[in-house]
Amino acid sequence: MIKRACPVCTGEKTEKVFHRDFGGMESIVPFSGYDVVQCTRCGAFYADSIGETMPLMHYYELMSKYETAAFSVSREALAEYAFAIGFLRTHLAPEHSIIDIGCGNGAMLHMLQEQGVHHLTGLEPSEKNCRGIMERWGIRAVAGALGEDIPPLAGETFDVVLMEGVLEHLIDVQGNVREALSYLKKDGALYLNVPDLAAFPNCHDLYQQFSVEHVNFFSLPSMQNLMGAFGMICTAYERNGYGVFTLWRHASEGVPALTFDHAGTADMRTYLAGAEQLAVQMKARLAPYRGCAVYVWAAGTHTAMLYQLGLLDGVHVTAIIDSNANYQGQTIYDVPIIAPQELRAREPLPIIISSQLAQDAIYTQITERMGLTNKVVRLY
Repeated sequence: MIKRACPVCTGEKTEKVFHRDFGGMESIVPFSGYDVVQCTRCGAFYADSIGETMPLMHYYELMSKYETAAFSVSREALAEYAFAIGFLRTHLAPEHSIIDIGCGNGAMLHMLQEQGVHHLTGLEPSEKNCRGIMERWGIRAVAGALGEDIPPLAGETFDVVLMEGVLEHLIDVQGNVREALSYLKKDGALYLNVPDLAAFPNCHDLYQQFSVEHVNFFSLPSMQNLMGAFGMICTAYERNGYGVFTLWRHASEGVPALTFDHAGTADMRTYLAGAEQLAVQMKARLAPYRGCAVYVWAAGTHTAMLYQLGLLDGVHVTAIIDSNANYQGQTIYDVPIIAPQELRAREPLPIIISSQLAQDAIYTQITERMGLTNKVVRLY
């Protein structure tokens, strides 16, 4: 069990607002569950009382979405990187040195390279990804992670430090930010992009912002509280989709005092109320399948939430389908995870699509690409 102080202000008094339960799928996730809590001192939201099933680094090694034969990145991720580079363009010069911490397969570094920036370095735990980045694009990539001794980077500093979609994953936020800043030149800029708590009320999902990997839930005010402790101020920010893109520099004068995040508090309450209402609607949608045998498509955290909320009570799930080869052959909730092609040899039971973002793509795969005659149940 991992107990945490507030990642923003180190306060230790909290109020619990939700519990996320991944029990039943421990073989494919790093956490069995956690409490979503709010710091009563600064108002920041984060995951506490985390039940660890495997170290996060081990989880990323096993389940890395980047380590595929195609070395591909989703269309959504590429669009986010493109927006980020547009945001950064007015703050970058071709001669700037840049390090991307947690660079994945290096797609964002490559996009910067295409923009004429060439002093690029990636820091990435996966040695396979590092080799691919160097071989594919000739970009320097160093294997390692914040909190580790990394000899190739000893004493090195950069004009710009990038942390694209990293901060929300960190258990030791303050320690890791301090380490990231050790790579930043005194007059340099730190770029942070995180899911934006201000956008949570627009998500209309089944508590999916409390994911298996995200353990910090930041608003712009909570980030200002966090970075102010390091003498940093926000010099630019933009919102796009569900992310807030920010740039930080060392303050020449004092930083604003710590303030309670009232706006984030209101946004979280709105989000929780919306998710609760959606759960009621989904329960009614699934009611006709109680007592029936079905398949569930997708082994992710959405399925975990269906089980947690009891929305599959009385439904006989005979198999869970997932295209991720890392999941196939595993068992969660006492149900086997199988590959899509195995459906061809099985009884044509109804298929419940347990995904919001991928629902249309999965429906197309079932009905058009695979040509299956199973009844398909969409939840959204």
